[in-house]
Amino acid sequence: APHPQIDDHPVKPARFDVRGPHPVRLPGTRDGEVPGAEPLTVVGTVTDDEQPWETIDVTVASSLDGNLWIGNPATTGTVTADLGELTVGSHVLTMVAEDEDGNVATASANVTVLADGRPEVEITSPSSGDLFWTTDTISFQGTVIDDLTEPDRLHVQWQSDIDGVLLIGSPDSSGFTAAGRQLSEGTHTVTLTAIDEEANEGSDSIVVVVQDPLNVDDDGDGYTENEGDCDDGDASRSPGEPEVCDEVDNNCDGRVNESFEDSYEPDDSIDAAYDLGVVDGEILWTGSSISLSGLTLHGPDDEDWFTWDAADEFLLDNVDIQVRATGLPSSGNFTLQLWMRDGSTWVMKDSDSGYGALTVTATGDLLDDSEDFWAIAFFANTWPSGSCAQVYEIQIES
Repeated sequence: APHPQIDDHPVKPARFDVRGPHPVRLPGTRDGEVPGAEPLTVVGTVTDDEQPWETIDVTVASSLDGNLWIGNPATTGTVTADLGELTVGSHVLTMVAEDEDGNVATASANVTVLADGRPEVEITSPSSGDLFWTTDTISFQGTVIDDLTEPDRLHVQWQSDIDGVLLIGSPDSSGFTAAGRQLSEGTHTVTLTAIDEEANEGSDSIVVVVQDPLNVDDDGDGYTENEGDCDDGDASRSPGEPEVCDEVDNNCDGRVNESFEDSYEPDDSIDAAYDLGVVDGEILWTGSSISLSGLTLHGPDDEDWFTWDAADEFLLDNVDIQVRATGLPSSGNFTLQLWMRDGSTWVMKDSDSGYGALTVTATGDLLDDSEDFWAIAFFANTWPSGSCAQVYEIQIES
């Protein structure tokens, strides 16, 4: 015949191991008290000298709640029966084991389930598992009820396991409590806890997932905005894209069409101009020239600036400047400017606009030896789309 045992104790005297969720252990005793609203677990063993475990039927029943569990022992003879919550009151818990031949053995224990004095707590919004952004203000709402303490005399606390305490206070007279907060990125367990005037504590928890929208790859190109995607609504623009000849920053490095820059870049302003050095190093009206080839305007905002020293000499040399830009496509419109530095200020001396070829000139003053430093600027008024590789030349006569 089967010989049920509870917690490895013989049937006589019968013994239970009754566990709550922490667990609450009552080893070596027939009687015990457990708080209400706590799920209980019975742990025991069954032995049989003649039949295998899977042929033994085991039932656990309560004198108040009836049959609570039906099953078979594990291969070691262990029985673990999760009973859930029991009715408040005194229970006789009985485990009955029966083999294939109808032999029956029992073991019992007395358990008293106490009334639950804790506040009843429920988080009503949002639902567990809801998804939010870090930019969202999440409205957490809940209700708190206690049998003895008025709602507005209860102490409540909202808390996240990641961001800590969200709110401390009391519910209103109806038991309603709420907290509105933005949360950091992560999976948060948010708990609402209530403590009554007798220090009884009740709680409820939910899980919410919070994401940073800048960490979400909206266009599916493999990069988020926090990973350098400069347009997360356009899969053709990301750090992994090659730079092509258009008017956008394809690879999100902050530059447009940089693969098509000429060898003088960056030279997009007078302060960043490419210094050509001394173009006329002689005196007595001798001149020098310099040719610049392979120049490109790689984008609509590109400008090319060059500076040089004309080596102006009082009474011995005079400055005559001519600059010519050639190879300009007729589908665009361009401007060539000639500048001279007067003290600390740059003054524009000549300008020409159009296409094909542009020319600017200046004639110096023989009695003025301060006409040394010159600059030219070249840019597009109308940039021909797709003309990144279109090259032009500049010839400087000084």
